[in-house]
Amino acid sequence: MSKKLVVCVCTYRRPKDLHRTLLSLEGLTFNPDAPLDVEVLVVDNDPARSAEPLCREMAQDWRFPIRYAAEPVPGIPAARNRCLDETTDADLIAFIDDDEVASPGWLDWLVTAMERTGAAVVAGPVLPIYEKRPPDWLTKGRFHDLQRMPTGSEPAYCATGNVLFRRSILKGGVRFDPELSLSGGSDVLFFEQIRRQGHRIVWCDEATIEEHVPASRMTARWILRRAFRLGTCVSLTEAKLNGQRRTLVKRSTLGLAHIALNLAALPLVPMAMAFDTSWPIRRLQKICVGSGYLYGLMGFQYLEYKR
Repeated sequence: MSKKLVVCVCTYRRPKDLHRTLLSLEGLTFNPDAPLDVEVLVVDNDPARSAEPLCREMAQDWRFPIRYAAEPVPGIPAARNRCLDETTDADLIAFIDDDEVASPGWLDWLVTAMERTGAAVVAGPVLPIYEKRPPDWLTKGRFHDLQRMPTGSEPAYCATGNVLFRRSILKGGVRFDPELSLSGGSDVLFFEQIRRQGHRIVWCDEATIEEHVPASRMTARWILRRAFRLGTCVSLTEAKLNGQRRTLVKRSTLGLAHIALNLAALPLVPMAMAFDTSWPIRRLQKICVGSGYLYGLMGFQYLEYKR
């Protein structure tokens, strides 16, 4: 008997990107000995339902069923929770972002890794694909490169950009936290809560996805703002998981250390630039992360996704 697998795509006013994502899903390949009943669910977080015409058009002659749902409550946690609500009949749930492209074997690799390891959650790598040639400092610093590790390893964190999980893990009542709607981090918090309920999360390095990186994200300004936002998210999510007092001690110490050590290193910029053009941006990036730790400890959010 085949298992039902629903691939969830949350979207917000990215019709061209969404179209590219859906085309990549149509090209997925699977092991014929492990039959799956695959469906694609698109949850549109745009009140104007801008993704609906594209979904209707593609659903007319498409390899897999495409189901469209509109989530009027703004924020990615609301869209992700709508995905959970719309997949009550699924055995397996996968997430991919609307600015990503799946490799043909992406989902088959995730399913295979899950079967071999017995894990409840399997995550994979997201590789950057640049809209135009990036500057030298950006590629040398690998600022868009995310985690990579051997298949079967247990990752330090897990997000919804490339993940497959058993729907049975939702019996514990975990949801994506709406308090993180505008700052991000609700997916990392979600999967850490799942891990702490005793569910195993493993990595599958062969299950690759490519993320489109527009020119607007290829600047030092964007890199540093993202570092600050991630720092705030770490403090906010850890406070929810471990308590405010414990997080205060840990992240204030690390935050001040990040700032002090990297500020002290800045006079070395002229010499370092001769060997590595990314060096000063990395120092500033760590300062921004440390500052974000302290900002998040005060209960503030950097609202990167404010509309």
